[in-house]
Amino acid sequence: MKTFEQQLREKRDRKEAFELQAELREERRQAKNLKKERRLENERLRTENEFKHAQKSARQLNMEKLPSKLKAMSKKQLRQIKKTEDEAQSQDWSGRICSSLFQIESFRLFAAE
Repeated sequence: MKTFEQQLREKRDRKEAFELQAELREERRQAKNLKKERRLENERLRTENEFKHAQKSARQLNMEKLPSKLKAMSKKQLRQIKKTEDEAQSQDWSGRICSSLFQIESFRLFAAE
């Protein structure tokens, strides 16, 4: 037969064991969440880098194809593009770069005619 003190000690020991188990479960859960967040962050960064790289390569391809495209266009089409580029120029800085490159290339083509 157990004494009252032994029962209290066993009860306290069971309670401590339960609390330790709960702490371990919480730590594992937090580690799992942290790992998932890191994985999602790395995936997001990877997709951003892929997108930036794709944009850069597309821009380079477009700049390489620009002279042949400009030669194939009529003067009316070129004026229309210049008009839209001028509107983009007022909207953002990157439009100014594209616009100035376009103007330089189109000037070169018209000067050659």
